[in-house]
Amino acid sequence: MKTRVGVIGAGIYGSVLINAYYGAHRQGLIDFVAVSDLKPEALEEVRRRYGIKGYSDYKEMLDREKLDAVAVVTPDYLHEACVLEAA
Repeated sequence: MKTRVGVIGAGIYGSVLINAYYGAHRQGLIDFVAVSDLKPEALEEVRRRYGIKGYSDYKEMLDREKLDAVAVVTPDYLHEACVLEAA
């Protein structure tokens, strides 16, 4: 069974990570499941480019998806709440 991965944050650094995860997904190394970001345009870009589900609320993503790993790629001051919720 492949590791199910989600990403919180689709900004500048998040988009680089999302691209890397999608490459691993295409190679069959992981199951890249979902992305969360507050900006609708960022989520639409991820959906359009990668076909990955998008959530505007990371807590909803964590509740709905059975994730094995979560990458937090938000601004530094927002990391703590995301990491604690994901844990």
